[in-house]
Amino acid sequence: MADTKLISPGIPNYTLKRNLRLNDKYISNDGGDEGISITDDGDVKISDAAGGVIFNFNTVTPALRIADDVDTPDDYFEIAVNAGGDTTISTVDDSGNGNADLGISIQGGLTLNQASNTVQFQNDGVDRGSFYYGTADTFQIASATNDLLRLRAGGTGGVEIGTTGSGDITLDSAGDITLDAAGDNIKMLGSGGSGLDFIQSGTGDYTIKNLTSDKDIIFNVNDNTSDTEVMRLDGSESSLLIASSKKIEFGNVGEYIYGNGTNMFISSSGTLINQSYGTNTIKNVNNGSIILDAIGGVVEFRVASDSDDLCTLTVAANGVTTIATADSDGAVGHLNIEADGHVEFDGCAVGFDKETTTFAAAAVTSEGDDSTDIDFRLGNKHELGLTDNIGGSGENINMIFPATSGNFILVIYQDGTGSRTVAADAWRAYQSDGSTEGVNTLAANLTDGDVRWAGGAAPTLSTGANNVDVISIYWDADHGTALAVASLRFATPS
Repeated sequence: MADTKLISPGIPNYTLKRNLRLNDKYISNDGGDEGISITDDGDVKISDAAGGVIFNFNTVTPALRIADDVDTPDDYFEIAVNAGGDTTISTVDDSGNGNADLGISIQGGLTLNQASNTVQFQNDGVDRGSFYYGTADTFQIASATNDLLRLRAGGTGGVEIGTTGSGDITLDSAGDITLDAAGDNIKMLGSGGSGLDFIQSGTGDYTIKNLTSDKDIIFNVNDNTSDTEVMRLDGSESSLLIASSKKIEFGNVGEYIYGNGTNMFISSSGTLINQSYGTNTIKNVNNGSIILDAIGGVVEFRVASDSDDLCTLTVAANGVTTIATADSDGAVGHLNIEADGHVEFDGCAVGFDKETTTFAAAAVTSEGDDSTDIDFRLGNKHELGLTDNIGGSGENINMIFPATSGNFILVIYQDGTGSRTVAADAWRAYQSDGSTEGVNTLAANLTDGDVRWAGGAAPTLSTGANNVDVISIYWDADHGTALAVASLRFATPS
């Protein structure tokens, strides 16, 4: 039977008096096999010209399906309503590649009003996770696997991220991660409430605290071969502990401190400076020794970092030790031993280095002719060989004494010719400046520079060839007075 077309150009509307039977035909604009069709079960379909069902409202399921007009009916979006009002929204990709995405573009808000307070997420019909909205305005996102809790927001604005099982949490950001706590506390907790507390004091200072009593905070590094401890904050000792042989470096690689469990090492590329303004004490509280061990054998003691004015303690092979002072501006680098008792030397000899004086050399007093300076500031023992006469009246033996009182010896001898003499007034005593004659005020104020001889007369020296005499002088530095006695013609018994 041919199609019957209802054409009524002059009548805008028809009123049906009974049901309209389509007989598996379409309601179409051009009368073709596309458009709206209705099955005997009441399913409503909209098909394209190729016969593909683009829109299908299934009254039996019931379900609403919208298909891809290119790959109908295998690629589609469907809303299905089941018993009890359960509704499923699904997308299907017949290729099985998982490309059937679902996008929602909303210019306003999106409200999910779920009476059971739970929105489930499934994959192939298996629960994978859920949104849960509970009492007290709590909201959480949970994983269905072992019921591991992922994120929970409380009604007071607090947020928890965690797991109730053994799962891990990873924060992975291509940018920064900021932890902003207005309460000034950031806690990192482990099992049983143990963990770290980062506390901001309100003044900008931060405190890092172990929440478990008597437990440490340990700092480890991975040196590309193993996980190694560098230091720890010891909770039981309230101390900072540096691991054995791990260095604390300052400034550059040549400045560091470390210990190896036996020894303590301090290294500096320059000077170790204590900037304390008080008194500093080096003390061994366990009755042990304090050892200064210099590889070069020299320990220097300086004042105000002056490298030219100092005292040195030098230890050489076999324990040979020298204490020396140095004064860059003159010979005033004195060494004082001020004992609050006596000074005792046991099991050893005590002596003075002997100085050999050159005849007719007066580098201190600068006198001419054959004047000779005996500089007792250089040592208590001097030796002088006479090779000519000392006539007095400006040609003298000038003895320069130090600023301290003491006993001094001058060994004086004739050369192979002999007959060399020293005039009685040619013996002169000088104070430590080398230019001022002794003031000679012991018991009485006598002539400056004169030497007081035992018996009141200067000696007549032995004149035989190679004869040896000894002049012994006590110098009283407080009164600038030289007291002398001569021991003449030392010789072996004949």
